[in-house]
Amino acid sequence: PVLRSRRPDWDKFPGADYTDAIDAVMPDGKTLQIGTAHHLGDNFAKTFDIKYEAPDGEQRYAHQTCYGISERCIAATISIHGDDKGLVLPPEIAPVQAVIIPIIFKKGAAEVLAACKDVQERLKKAGMRVEIDASDLRPGAKYYKWEMKGVPLRLEIGPRDLENNVAVSVRRDTGEKEQIPLPEIEAGVLSKFEAIHESLYEKAKTGLENRIFDCTEIEEVKEKIQKGVATIPWCGKRECGLAMEDLIGAGILGIPLTPRGKGKEKCPSCGEETETRVYVARTY
Repeated sequence: PVLRSRRPDWDKFPGADYTDAIDAVMPDGKTLQIGTAHHLGDNFAKTFDIKYEAPDGEQRYAHQTCYGISERCIAATISIHGDDKGLVLPPEIAPVQAVIIPIIFKKGAAEVLAACKDVQERLKKAGMRVEIDASDLRPGAKYYKWEMKGVPLRLEIGPRDLENNVAVSVRRDTGEKEQIPLPEIEAGVLSKFEAIHESLYEKAKTGLENRIFDCTEIEEVKEKIQKGVATIPWCGKRECGLAMEDLIGAGILGIPLTPRGKGKEKCPSCGEETETRVYVARTY
């Protein structure tokens, strides 16, 4: 979940008609721009004489766009989802989606390892990225290692689990444990991935919503941006926007693409009536 806004004219891409951007709100309340889309109009086409033939046969200047997502989205993912144990990665982007931990005792070790390898092969055939940790580390050390790496799901298989024909799944995000029948391991693991994705998204969405504060006064904005993002009425005039930035000590991100207006309000800079609100935030 991100903030989507149209940048003010003084912060758009030089030469563009307008710039839309997406910003992630970090745990400390600051925002991180992770992507932009610039509508260039026909400004650059005129400079470089880029034309096309329209259906009516006329030569017209092409309209262009420029857009992209930055590698900053990786930093945002780490910051927003991570916890004190380390990374927490959504299954879709995790290099290793599940790790299998054999719980080995002297008796039945070969059978446990064989079952782990069978589960790994089945999950790989189903398109999942799966590793087995058959190292000499103690189980607790293995858990810590893979939790720190952010692997979404851990599967534990020991002699007792084989007797019951199950694997024990442990979610990285919640620590929730649940048995998955081995004959249904592919569907069971996929279901866990879907639940993890949904849970991470909803948690991040709630965190974002709780860090957006609708304000009406400059002093209120100054206070709220220490915790997150503020919105405030703006008449749309450049001089008022720049004046508010100076008074607040933070920048106007832009006009929300999903309007947050509350009807007619007054611009705190000039007193003019407006129905537009803008995001204001500290930024990286």
